[in-house]
Amino acid sequence: MFKFPSGLFFKIYTLVRAYAEGIILTILFAIILRVFVVTPYRIPNNLMAPNLIIGDFILAYRLPYGIRVPFTHIKLGEKLPHRGDLVVFPCPKTKSITCLRRVVGLPGDRLEIRGERLFINGQQADYELIEKNELGVHFKETIEDHQYEIFIRGNEGHVQFGPVIVGPQSVFLLSDHRDLGEDSRSWGGVHVQEIEARVAFIWLSLDWLTESRLQSSGPALRWERLFQSPH
Repeated sequence: MFKFPSGLFFKIYTLVRAYAEGIILTILFAIILRVFVVTPYRIPNNLMAPNLIIGDFILAYRLPYGIRVPFTHIKLGEKLPHRGDLVVFPCPKTKSITCLRRVVGLPGDRLEIRGERLFINGQQADYELIEKNELGVHFKETIEDHQYEIFIRGNEGHVQFGPVIVGPQSVFLLSDHRDLGEDSRSWGGVHVQEIEARVAFIWLSLDWLTESRLQSSGPALRWERLFQSPH
């Protein structure tokens, strides 16, 4: 009867074990990285246009606001987001869905919107017109030293909200496309414990929607958006 050489068997066993341990450690490292450090997300809508659009894939950094203990509501090292941060959190009405909005109000702030213009503690944000067309108005909005682009879809003079006071340990969140979807104007403030991560950058952007792509076999790569910070 043929006998497998014991020395060869040991070498194969050692090699397989080394590969298996390497794979397991790599998987564990990837899980830890995703749960505690960086998480990828896909942008499915234009609620944060023009800064984030359909087809963008982003990485969000989880450490700035503290580390959540898995399967609990406990957060270690919890910190308050900064004004202007793009943050990821469970949608208030449907916790199983992830939402992404911009922080405009901090605890104790008095917020009001008059004719689509944002007022914080009585001071109007600064607005610089970028473009106006039949779809709406594209502005650059500046709050203190935080500057980003927003889009407003017509009827500027008729939109009013507030005033409201942001509650303790809460932040007030708005969409960058101010007339799409829901935000803190309907939810109210979002508790900082709910904030999971801060958007870091766009790592991939695919265009499935242009007419030329709809007639082809795949999406176009938006090279100009790669590794851009949407802030």
